[in-house]
Amino acid sequence: MPRINLLPWREQERKIRRREFTVAAGGAIFASIIFVLGGKVLYSSWTDAQNEKNNLLKKEIVKLDAQIADIQDLETRKQRLVARMEIIEKLQRKRPEIVHLFDEIVKTVPMGST
Repeated sequence: MPRINLLPWREQERKIRRREFTVAAGGAIFASIIFVLGGKVLYSSWTDAQNEKNNLLKKEIVKLDAQIADIQDLETRKQRLVARMEIIEKLQRKRPEIVHLFDEIVKTVPMGST
């Protein structure tokens, strides 16, 4: 039986596998770095978009607060006007009473007693 030395072939096969493993590990590291950077960019864009939405909402809230203040001012003015109208209505209702009072005075006081 002939003796075949397989050691150089095995050593060469190990070098090829080691090179393939190094390339695969490097590719995996490169892919993971790209993945992490892509995730960071994506998350940053989401954060920026949300901050823009928040700023828009804050501006709208300020506008609405101003409108609420105007509405409250109008409500107080309305209450004051309603109170004035009630006073005027009371006075209007009492007007005939004075006329009736003077009429009664004229009827009850005898002629020539003044």
